[in-house]
Order: sequence, then C-alpha cells, then structure tokens
Amino acid sequence: LDDVYKWDTRSSVGFVNISATAPTVMASGGRQIVATINDVLYIVAPRTIPDKPYTDGSAIYRFNTTVEHWQTPINFTTPLGKWLNRPCVTHNHSHIILVDGYDDNRDDAPIYILFYAILRDSWTTHTLAAPFSITGNVRKGWFATSCSYAQNSLYIFGGQHYEPPNGKSPVYLDGIYKYKVATREFVSLGTLATPRAYGLAVYDDANYIYLVGGKYRS
Repeated sequence: LDDVYKWDTRSSVGFVNISATAPTVMASGGRQIVATINDVLYIVAPRTIPDKPYTDGSAIYRFNTTVEHWQTPINFTTPLGKWLNRPCVTHNHSHIILVDGYDDNRDDAPIYILFYAILRDSWTTHTLAAPFSITGNVRKGWFATSCSYAQNSLYIFGGQHYEPPNGKSPVYLDGIYKYKVATREFVSLGTLATPRAYGLAVYDDANYIYLVGGKYRS
C-alpha cells in the first residue's frame, strides 16, 4: 500500500487518512526500519514491491510530519556498496544507525554497524567481530535484530544468523548486547527469555527500553 494514516491519541476518532500518498508502495517486511528525528520520519530501505519476489529498496524516504509532506528521498548505497537486507534501524537524534543485515553472498565475514550523519550526508562504518560467534565471523550476516540507542550506547536484542559452515536454515538468537559506540566494544547483558527475531525495541527517553513481540520457531 502507499497510503498514510495518523492516530490522534487525544481523541476517539481513530486513524485518519491524511492524503499524503507515499512516493512508492512500501512495506517493512516485519523489520524495524523507521527512525523519527525531530519532525521527520526516516523510512530506511523499505520493500518496494507488494508481492513476491520482494525487493528491498535502496533509499531513505523522508516524511515531514509538521507539514505532512514527503521530501525528496535520499538515494544511494551504503559504504559497503549495497544495502544489507533486514537490518535493524534506530537513531541517536543526529545519526541513523543500521545494525548489520542479511547478505546472501557474505560468507565467514565480520558484521557491520553503519552510522548515517543526517546533516553532513555522510556514512561511518564500524567493522566488528560478531559477539555471539566463536571466530567473530558470520555467514550471511546478523539480521532481523531488535535495537535501540540509549545513553550513548546501542542495545541489540536477538536476531538471526546462519550457523557455519553449512547451516541450511537461520538460527534464532537470544543474546542481549550493549554496544559502546565510543570504544567499539560489545558487552553481553544476558539472554532473552525466548529467542526471537523481527521484534520492536523502543526507548522511552528516560530509563527503559521496551521490547515488543517478534518471531520464533523452534
């Protein structure tokens, strides 16, 4: 679909169609792909074909909520030369942050955390050892995680990856990690009650991160 609705929490009217048709059909594919900074929604690489085979986009779409108008999309690839599929998207008010993602051609490789500086229109790449991997490398990436930025650190929950050397299906993860951006260091904070991917993590700008839902198959 390409329509836009808003919900006014101060009334009982419910959703209202604001007649601001999106520039393309887009869907999240169950991923966390939206960052809200000031009055702008940044929708990062949504799926842009409504039926299979799905295609993940290569743009950041911007919607100004004050004037309820779509701005010109940001069209480019990441420093990796392409978009990774199924990253987790969050922000720190000045940067959009992408936590790794799926790449069918990546084999025995590190993970990536990407930072897009909105005002400078530039990317920074952190190339890292995966905190759950013995070797630090992964097959096809660390994807479908839930993530949130809080108090100068990035918190990452669960997700999926393919076990080396020849796992046929992705494994659901239960790890909770704090990534200290300044020192590029992962700290393990324990495990989730249930492994999960495709969940939603939201920081309340005070003290709490809420982890909502997700997908798990044993």
